[in-house]
Amino acid sequence: MKAGIPRFVVLVCGLVLGLGTGFGLGRLVGPDGDVTPDAERALPRGQARGSAVRTVRAACPEAARFDDLERENQRLNTELAAAGHIMDTLELEAYGVAPAWPDDVPDVLGPAGFGDQVRKAVDECQPGVDLIGVDCSEPPCLAVLREVGDGWWNQLVNTCPSWTEPYGSGTTMQSGKVDCGDGTTEGYVMLGSSRSSEFIDNPSPDDPRNGMKRMNARAETWRGSWDCLQE
Repeated sequence: MKAGIPRFVVLVCGLVLGLGTGFGLGRLVGPDGDVTPDAERALPRGQARGSAVRTVRAACPEAARFDDLERENQRLNTELAAAGHIMDTLELEAYGVAPAWPDDVPDVLGPAGFGDQVRKAVDECQPGVDLIGVDCSEPPCLAVLREVGDGWWNQLVNTCPSWTEPYGSGTTMQSGKVDCGDGTTEGYVMLGSSRSSEFIDNPSPDDPRNGMKRMNARAETWRGSWDCLQE
């Protein structure tokens, strides 16, 4: 080795850097000792002229471990995406596709006026019926009522002018039971006007059961938030 020219080796994870004689250029050397021309670069400032940087790859357990973790992460992400697709498919099959509100729906059938009209009909014709709420999150609007004995249904939707005049005799309905914490059950009825179907496009024309699926989904939401009288 020429006098005055330093020679030393720096070990880093994955690389060994050796400084020795050369021509004033840093060269990247592959695993077989081949110089990579594109990697030539000027020496760091202050390094003795005539020195060269020689870079070779060294084993690094931490780097290998990182590669294993990266591959595992990619595998899990792929499985998660596949599981999400399956869940979306199952949800679509169970709950269908929610329709959108059309621009031309009459106020009495839509969010702007359905709630007020139903409250008027209940107050005038069935004041003992408990109107729990009105759901216009999607068409058709639905009135959610707590069931109270027999006879009220006919008097509300078949003989009450405040219902029959705007909505006619056709109704969209679902009823069921809610289990209460004290062991009792309460009945509910969800009512809407079948006139809404004149303005609603089925967002899933290949699925004739889509409307029923949406009713089931909305009923499930209401059952989940139901407040029983005795609780």
